[in-house]
Amino acid sequence: MTEQIKYKTFSEASIAAAILQIKSSNDYAYRHELDPRLPSSPDTYYNDFKAEGGWLSFLYKRKSQKYDDFEQASNAASLELCIKSSRAYEHEYKADPKLPCRPDFFYVDFEAKGGWEAFLKRDKTTKYETFEVASKAAIKMLIKNIKQYKIKNRLNKRLPTSPDTEYLDFESKGGWSTFLNQPVIYSYEEASSAVLVLGIETYVQYQIMRKLDPRLPGHPQTYYYKFTKRGGWLSFTQRNFYKTFSAASSAAVKLNIRDNEDYNLKFNQDPMLPVSPVSIYKDFNARGGWDKFLRLDKYTYKQASKVAINLGVVDALTYQEVRNKDIRLPISPECYYDKFIILGAWDKFIQNTSKYASFNEASKAAVALGIVSLADYMLIGRNGDANYTQDPRLPKDPNAYYNDFEKLGGYVNFFQLNSKYESYQEASNAAVKLGIKSSNDYMVLVANGKPKYKQDYRLPCRPNKFYSNFYLLGGWDTFLQRVTKYSYREASLAAVALGIKSSLEYRLEDENGVPKYKQDPRLPVDP
Repeated sequence: MTEQIKYKTFSEASIAAAILQIKSSNDYAYRHELDPRLPSSPDTYYNDFKAEGGWLSFLYKRKSQKYDDFEQASNAASLELCIKSSRAYEHEYKADPKLPCRPDFFYVDFEAKGGWEAFLKRDKTTKYETFEVASKAAIKMLIKNIKQYKIKNRLNKRLPTSPDTEYLDFESKGGWSTFLNQPVIYSYEEASSAVLVLGIETYVQYQIMRKLDPRLPGHPQTYYYKFTKRGGWLSFTQRNFYKTFSAASSAAVKLNIRDNEDYNLKFNQDPMLPVSPVSIYKDFNARGGWDKFLRLDKYTYKQASKVAINLGVVDALTYQEVRNKDIRLPISPECYYDKFIILGAWDKFIQNTSKYASFNEASKAAVALGIVSLADYMLIGRNGDANYTQDPRLPKDPNAYYNDFEKLGGYVNFFQLNSKYESYQEASNAAVKLGIKSSNDYMVLVANGKPKYKQDYRLPCRPNKFYSNFYLLGGWDTFLQRVTKYSYREASLAAVALGIKSSLEYRLEDENGVPKYKQDPRLPVDP
């Protein structure tokens, strides 16, 4: 191999030795091979070695070659070269030969004078240079997670907003777990196993018991990718629920459950029954909802049809008005009877195929369905049919069907838009005056068999659609002027404060028949 060409001059070799931070002739003897262009014996290799100052000058140890003191070097580095960090200094100091490669070693009073901050005349708000220093500061502030960091890092202006991008070695050093000195969060599989060991079965239990294992994430449903696609909480908790609607239905019937509220009180008598069958069994509503699930003693399709006709039912609207006269009639025959649509929907059920004879009759029926516009009238529902088909006597195109349609006011009068409260606030005050407490209460049937909101004819059927700013103003809570419910965390603390320890205690009634949770009006009925 050809011998590496050595540095030609004393100065070139001296600079190379300084870059290697060689401090003495003995150190040089061991380390000069790190640069193959350095001669083994510079004192004999360079004829001018002694004339240039010998080893002191060669190794940059002669003070006369460097700035005499901290202040001079500081001014040169910060003001002349505008060096901003110790890292930048390593690359840029060579632009001034009088700057030492390691001022922190060269000047004895370097740290006493303020270290790199003072040397480079940096503002006190300069971000921490290294992962380790920033980490130490964050840990000292008792920051536990990324969310807290995003809020608390503002209290220390030297902490970067995004340390994961500020420090190139962030991930290789261990990422957020190491940075905040927090336990490494489990993988999905590890977390699922830990949940099984802890005996956790529900989300509420998880939020209480996860603190027993700090490696469990606060919200696994958002922390783990494809949590829902993997089966949601059912798979995560490895709880063995009944696999089908029918199997769960049979189990619920054995417990003699009367309705969905009764289910909430009794379902835990069978550990294989889920808290919410509606969310577990995707075909729950398609199979007939609670009526079918609890197999309540309802009429067969033919029996219900006959009873409905005898009660004078002519459409979906009148059905709801008279349904309470016979408790064996299902709430929604279109959902309860599997072949309701196939058999001919409402036309067949009430044996009536004629359309409303007049504009006013059709208008009344459309408004009763909560339809507030032509777009809403034609909107395709979950069953795949347009909204107007909920009442078979409504024509597909009322404008073409009724000759006097435009004369009678067109769609504005057809949907009775002029007769309703023009402003959101007027409607809100009217609803509150009627004592309406919720969206369900708004539609509940009262003594006359009509929805509660109809006690004031100027209230629209669906205020959430009628008023364009309904949700911008706060939705149902604001519309009904009711107390805003707690956030999940607030509700949890409130329930604990009431001494509630289980879902049964949450709904346990006192001597006056008032459930325990109602002692705090901001607690929801079903958290």
